[in-house]
Amino acid sequence: MGKHSIIVKREVSINMNKTLIIIILIFLVIMGTLAGLILANNARANEIRRHNRQYEQYVGTEIWGTELATLINRAVDQNRRNDVELDEYNHFIDNGTNSIKIEIEMITIEETFSMERIYHGGMSEFMRGFNFITFKATQIEYHEQTGKVSRMMFIQLED
Repeated sequence: MGKHSIIVKREVSINMNKTLIIIILIFLVIMGTLAGLILANNARANEIRRHNRQYEQYVGTEIWGTELATLINRAVDQNRRNDVELDEYNHFIDNGTNSIKIEIEMITIEETFSMERIYHGGMSEFMRGFNFITFKATQIEYHEQTGKVSRMMFIQLED
């Protein structure tokens, strides 16, 4: 074997090592990207579960008016933090992703109230009149796009 064949073998070996390194780097970049996507998806799913749990715990259980007032405050606060737009009547507009609406069917008045009407009418007034009245969540709906709670319906159980 001559000097020339040793140089050619060395160049082939160097080129194969470079190719192998490039393939490994591409593989690591792809794996890192996939791992990042999986982690982001898991974080999003955990956030949705955490958000929904705040509301789902009330389904099928009787709660006092004080708890309902707290839930209304929470929903209004979340809508504001999520920059949910208001209509001309100061009601939050369903944005299809992270807005939430709560409606309360009052048997003493025979009318359904929106959370905005109660909130803007005065939470202290609501608390004074309904703090020891029981309510029950009868419906819960979810945003199709995100799976987050979009609407809840409560009914007054007693006078």
